[in-house]
Order: sequence, then C-alpha cells, then structure tokens
Amino acid sequence: MLRFPGTVQLPEGPLPVQLVGFPAARLGDVRGWRAGFSDLSLEEIAGRLRPRPVRLTGPSVSDDAEAVRFWLRSRAQAERFAVASFLLRGQRFEEVTLPLLGQGWQPLVARLPDSFRGAQLVGLAFPTQVSQAELDQGFIDVGAVEQRVDGRWTNLASLDGWGAGRLPDAPVGRTVARDFGRAGHGDGIRYFLYGTFRAFVRPQIELPRALPALVSEEAARAIVDGRLHVDLPVGAALSIDVIGTAKLFPTVMEAPGRFLVLDYDTLFAALNVEYPGEAPPSEAWFFEPQAPGFAARLDRPPFRVRSALGVERLEAANREDPLAAGARFVLALTAVIAAFLGLLGLVLAVRSTLTAERTLLAEYEALGVGRG
Repeated sequence: MLRFPGTVQLPEGPLPVQLVGFPAARLGDVRGWRAGFSDLSLEEIAGRLRPRPVRLTGPSVSDDAEAVRFWLRSRAQAERFAVASFLLRGQRFEEVTLPLLGQGWQPLVARLPDSFRGAQLVGLAFPTQVSQAELDQGFIDVGAVEQRVDGRWTNLASLDGWGAGRLPDAPVGRTVARDFGRAGHGDGIRYFLYGTFRAFVRPQIELPRALPALVSEEAARAIVDGRLHVDLPVGAALSIDVIGTAKLFPTVMEAPGRFLVLDYDTLFAALNVEYPGEAPPSEAWFFEPQAPGFAARLDRPPFRVRSALGVERLEAANREDPLAAGARFVLALTAVIAAFLGLLGLVLAVRSTLTAERTLLAEYEALGVGRG
C-alpha cells in the first residue's frame, strides 16, 4: 500500500489530501467497508480504478548477474556522469553511480550486490556539477546494456524504446533510436539534451492522461468537469479522473475526509516513473492467515519491514490495555447492576399486582360473589 501527500485547490484555498494506493483487485478483502460509504459497490470501484493494467517495469537483471555494463559516450558541452536507477524486489529503489562519461565509447560497469538479483532497470540519469549545464545543447549516446553471468557478458536489453524524462514547465530533452552496430554496441538511443534542467531517460510507460480515483466528499468540492488536479511535493501535478465519491475509506488517516483512493500499480508508476524512489511503498497488508514464523521472515527480501502485526495480535494487545480492561470492567459491572435492578423491578411489579388482586377479591366476596 502507498500513501503520498498532495494538495487540491478549493475556492477558499488549498486543501491537503492523502493519495492512497491500494490494489484494486483486493478491495473486496478490505475490512470495515460499509455500503453507506459510497453509492458504488467495491466491485464497481475496483473495475473503474483499474480499467487497464499499468505497471512500472524495465529490463530485468538475471538472478545470477554479477554486474551490469553500460556502453556510453557523451558529446555534451559539460562533463557528465551516469546514475542508474534500479527497482528491486519488494519494490525498493536503489541507485548506482557510474564514472564520468567520455567522448568515445566507454564500458561503465556497475557491480551488483546480492540484493539486486532480479532487479529492473527503470532509469538512467546524466547529472553534472556545472551550474550552467541547463544550457547544454549536446547529446549523449546510450548503446548496449549488458550483464555478466558466470564471468561472461551477455546482452541485457536495448534501450531504443526509452524516452526522455519530463519536468513541468521546463525544457525537455528528446530521444531518437539509433543503430550503433558499426561500433559494436547494437541498438540504442541518442539523447539530445536541448537545455533540459534534468537529463534523464526512462522506459515508456503508458499512463492514462488522468488517473482514475475514488474521492472523498470534501475533496470532491474541487472537481471541475469530472476531474481534479493534485499538486505534489516534488513540484509535479497529477490529473485525476473522479470515478466516484465516498464518505470514508477504511484505513487510518489523520484527516479521514480528505483522501483519494487509486489503484496501487497505477499510482506507483505515475509517482516513480519520472522520479524513481520518490514514493516507495509505505505499508504491506496481508489478507491470508499468517503461517508460523511468517512475521520473522519479513526482515528478508523481498520485504524490508520494521515490524509486522496481525489483526489477532493487535486485538489481544488492545484487550490487555489498562483503559480497555477498565472500561470492560465498568461495562460488565453496569450490566450486572442493570440486570439486578431489572429483576428487582419485575419482583416488585408481580407483588404489586398480586396485592391489588387480593383486595379486589375481598370486595367481591363481601358482595356475595363466589370465587367460582
């Protein structure tokens, strides 16, 4: 599960909201959902949140890979080095910094620790330490990407389908597919900097123009023509397609009436495709019964969680809480007293009825009416 802050603009000013990424296919397993929260059922919400699959993916490193090699050359006006971004199992991000790029083809090697096994390459940045580099009109060639397995270099992937990263309201670079076969480096891309402030290339992810979301009633006041615009802390913005509204969503929030619920994979891809690692997953929810020793295994890949709590453990801990135990004792004592008073009232009522009938029978006998 993913939580990320954002802001929507209301007529009276900005409204902080929380973007909640939840797997649409698991909405039916959410505990605490009530039919009165929304006019839509959970099945309808799930279908609208994920009308088509969207996922952040890139070339996958083999489980046996010892290193990755990038063939690069720079014709940029400023000295630049390369930073490769990897998406690890468990959806954690790690970066590997490579040496300075030269004007000729260079094999830049990144050695991979065991935690990188099965990782995916999801970004390649070309930063510089020169302050005027945003005026750079040069280009960078990216050739073959290779991996070393059992001491042999093999082709990992071609980046000829990758595109330039984008910044809002800023110059944007451009990629062009190139064949570097004559140089022995296969298919790749030529990345024209075009004065961009952030030189970055990434896989092409087909994100919807507006991300489908279930919106709280308070945030819904900012809807214009069925859409919301959410400003993010990184300076970017998301366009939201409102598929429905809800009073509450069953999870813990500081402001329960200010939320946008999106499909997890879609939100994860939208927030990390331009800024890998900007919004890592923050929670892990498990719906199946936990096997013995399950929590102890969460400190190893693919998980890196500090602690794992099951509903049963939380319920037991809350029952032993002094305030909860005291409240249970007071309620139990109140129930016993109420039962005693109710029984006493019933006895008094029966006795009163019998006394009243005895007087009435005596009057009938005085008038000569038999008991019959």
